[in-house]
Amino acid sequence: MFKKILVSTIAASAMALGFSTAQATPLMDFEVSDGGTPFTADKIVGGYQEIITLNTNGTFNVALKWTADGFYANDGATPVTSNLKQTYNLYALYTASGVYSNNGFGYSFDFSPNTGSLVIYKDPTKDTGFTAPATGSGSFTTSNSSDDVKLADGVPVSGSGLLINLGNSNAGSFGATQELSLTPDGASYFTKPVPFYGLTLQSGQFNSNFAPGQTVAVNGSLDVTFDVPEPGMVGLLGLGMLAAAVSRRKGVKRTFA
Repeated sequence: MFKKILVSTIAASAMALGFSTAQATPLMDFEVSDGGTPFTADKIVGGYQEIITLNTNGTFNVALKWTADGFYANDGATPVTSNLKQTYNLYALYTASGVYSNNGFGYSFDFSPNTGSLVIYKDPTKDTGFTAPATGSGSFTTSNSSDDVKLADGVPVSGSGLLINLGNSNAGSFGATQELSLTPDGASYFTKPVPFYGLTLQSGQFNSNFAPGQTVAVNGSLDVTFDVPEPGMVGLLGLGMLAAAVSRRKGVKRTFA
């Protein structure tokens, strides 16, 4: 009964943090041209491997590798037939940082905006290898990737996560939002709408145990959807980029002073 109460607490807390494993609003359609007849989908499902370091000062760093398994439509309910996994792979590399705190049942995580990156690639020969970093402050490296095609870049905007300790096991979920910018190759892959969505949204689950001062490997499921930035968010993104630019200019002045 205690575990059931904690599982219910996870769901309630996840909703309070602004994300849930269930999609509350209809997913946004997009069109993909993957070498065959273009098709419409609204979600990409896949799995991920993540290295996370919980620093003793209350901050954390993550490095993540995500590999797509398939496309879904009808608000994520119906699989879509595509060439994915048959003739090519689709993957993403992600880094981020933020702060964490003990919530009494486990840990709560808040991602810092404009820190880290997201890059989406197409692997046309399905031969790319991955090596995990030693800590979350690093990033996954690749091998046999010279022929991979970069489809998009992203900058973290927001995100939060929740881990609940269930005694003999753990349960958790997270959600993150990235600003998205397609490359020319990406615009030939994600063909509609034009212009394409400005945000990519990730929601996933993990089941692991964390402790301050530790680096752990985490894996689980992660779904990707797309959306249009709210007007207020566009302004915040602009301010974030301006602040980053000012910081860089100040750093240059200090370097040459």
